[in-house]
Amino acid sequence: MNVMTEFEVAVEEDVDLYRQGKLVINKLKKLPLLIEVLSKNHLQQEFLDQGSLTVLKKWLEPHPHGSLPNLTIRTEILKILNNIDLEHHDRKEQLKNSGIGNVGFLM
Repeated sequence: MNVMTEFEVAVEEDVDLYRQGKLVINKLKKLPLLIEVLSKNHLQQEFLDQGSLTVLKKWLEPHPHGSLPNLTIRTEILKILNNIDLEHHDRKEQLKNSGIGNVGFLM
């Protein structure tokens, strides 16, 4: 399983846990890896091209009943987004297509 798939699975597992009324901890467990992977500038383009912005959007989306994800998760993802080089030729388009701005608006 590649790392982006691991991040997507963490979201799905947390949604299931939330619906069961259990503690949602999978994204929080994967957060250090997410930070490590997406903070490496030399790997950023590859991960962005693989759709990491869509994954980040899923990490930021409210839970099924409207509550927001953990504050630490939101803060760290916003730091990652802040460090993305928007001057890259297709980066702005990737941001727009991911829909992450719509989720950021809810926070």
